[in-house]
Amino acid sequence: MFSKLSKTDLTLYVMFGLSLVFLYCAIAVS
Repeated sequence: MFSKLSKTDLTLYVMFGLSLVFLYCAIAVS
C-alpha cells in the first residue's frame, strides 16, 4: 500500500490529516 504512494502524496495526506485535527480541535474548543 505505502509502496504505491509517492513522497508528495504522503505529504499531502499528512497536511490533510493535520488540517482535519486542527478543525476538530477548533470546533471542540469553541
